[in-house]
Amino acid sequence: MHPMDILEFVDTSYNSYIKNLHEFVESYELLFIRNSSSASSSPSLDDEYKERCKHYLEDYLLELYSNYIKFIHDLFQSKYYGQDDDIQLYVRAIDRFLRRSSSDIYKYLLTQHALEKMRLMLDTFLKFAIECRLKFYHLYIDRHFHDQIIELRKSLTIIQTTTNEQLQSTSIENQQLQLNLSQCVDKMLKQLTNDIKITFQNLSTFLDGTEMIGHTGKKNLFIKQFATNHVWNGFFLTLLHRLITYFEHEYTTASNNSTIIRHEQSSPPILLLMLSKLILDFDSSSIPYLCTVFEEKFNLILENNLRGDNQKSGSSSIDRSTLSTIQKQFNIIAKQLLKQYICSQGYTLSQMLRKSIETRDWLNTIEPRHVRSVMKRIIEDLTQIDKQVKMLYHDQQSSAPITSSSSSYGRYSHRSNLISGGGRSSDGGRRTIIMPRSSALDRTTSGGPGSSGGSTGNLQLNFHKVFNEKLDIFIDLQFQKTSILSSIIKLLLKTYLECIRLKTFSRYGLQQVQVDINYLYNYLWSFVNNDDRFITNLLEEIVSSTAMRCLDPILMEASVITVICEGN
Repeated sequence: MHPMDILEFVDTSYNSYIKNLHEFVESYELLFIRNSSSASSSPSLDDEYKERCKHYLEDYLLELYSNYIKFIHDLFQSKYYGQDDDIQLYVRAIDRFLRRSSSDIYKYLLTQHALEKMRLMLDTFLKFAIECRLKFYHLYIDRHFHDQIIELRKSLTIIQTTTNEQLQSTSIENQQLQLNLSQCVDKMLKQLTNDIKITFQNLSTFLDGTEMIGHTGKKNLFIKQFATNHVWNGFFLTLLHRLITYFEHEYTTASNNSTIIRHEQSSPPILLLMLSKLILDFDSSSIPYLCTVFEEKFNLILENNLRGDNQKSGSSSIDRSTLSTIQKQFNIIAKQLLKQYICSQGYTLSQMLRKSIETRDWLNTIEPRHVRSVMKRIIEDLTQIDKQVKMLYHDQQSSAPITSSSSSYGRYSHRSNLISGGGRSSDGGRRTIIMPRSSALDRTTSGGPGSSGGSTGNLQLNFHKVFNEKLDIFIDLQFQKTSILSSIIKLLLKTYLECIRLKTFSRYGLQQVQVDINYLYNYLWSFVNNDDRFITNLLEEIVSSTAMRCLDPILMEASVITVICEGN
């Protein structure tokens, strides 16, 4: 048997109800009102008796109708009856119910109190019917969005199973991967935006209900109340709050920055990056577009900081200050997701580096002849991270070019502790050799690691660094590729520095760190678009810290470092 649609249900149930109600009223009037004159000899008593009977009838009708509306409420609330019906059918059913109730029930009501009570019940029904529809749209959009998240996770799982050799086999595969990732974000954004736009269109169908408008009194008043209370506040702003709650609960941590990372979280880092881009684009492009659609559909204007008298009057403006606050929350969540992506990727690289330092015997290291494999792995992983970030975030073109001296590698020639050498390298001809600061070598040669003067100087220096040289990983974090990669590299090099401070090195251990540091520098600068001043400072600090903890601080020649790095 085919289930009834909402319009058929309203007709069937109402016809049955009104038929029984009409028969009851006819019988009651016949027994107690029309034939009551024969039961009383006094006309005044007879009139009083009739009025009392009409009053009883009126109260009983209101009670019956209240139970009938409660039945409809319970049905909507328990089964969401009619939620899959066409919106026009849904509006017609509500409109017909209001029209028939007004014509059939009002004629039995005589007192003003009964009429107002009846009108209140119909207002409650109309509000409840609209809220049921809003709840249906909320659940529909939530389900649709969650399905897209699941599909995105599946796609990312397939991408993650692809090996690095497959990714580097052909440039066409790399371009296809980039296209897929960018299309995933665009597809989700367009689908979410389109769902909200269609919902605006569907909700505007309520404005076609003649009885709903007539029941309110004035068309402009009904449009303003419906658009403000139900569409704007009840649907749109509520939906945005639901999205914020979802992202906060599922993907963000309650901790500050990188203090605690949710390692048990099943979300891959690239998903955090893509959701950050999705939220950012939704905030910057979709929300303004949807506001325009709302204004066109409901003939209203969104303005900031409306006065109270304008809100109460029949003006065609709606205050959008709440939306501005929500947009700030979206921006905060997008940055939180970006920070978690940085923490997750930085943590993975840092753990790899930390284990390689802690498990090595730096006092019995042989003379370095190659770059350690962990450094190559770090550069490979950073290259993949750079590709991921570049797919979604780009750098804004700087209006002022980076200043440079006459030499192609002379940007740091003013630093006396940097030594330049020749040879072709990964930086396209530029070669800058990272050496310890002269102050670090002076401390090691003046007293030595075992002398009291050297130990006291090192201890004072360490205390000074702990309390005065705090490195903020997320300072001035922006939605740009260079800013994201810079934060990851800062986290990596800061871990490198802290691990170095827990070790003691031999001569060859120091030289191995020199080789590794210069190999890193040959590649790291390219990830931050030549803005590598912080990289140079951190790498210098690492080499200087290693020299201070070396028992025999003899440095490797710059030419030898160049040959080893280029040979790898």
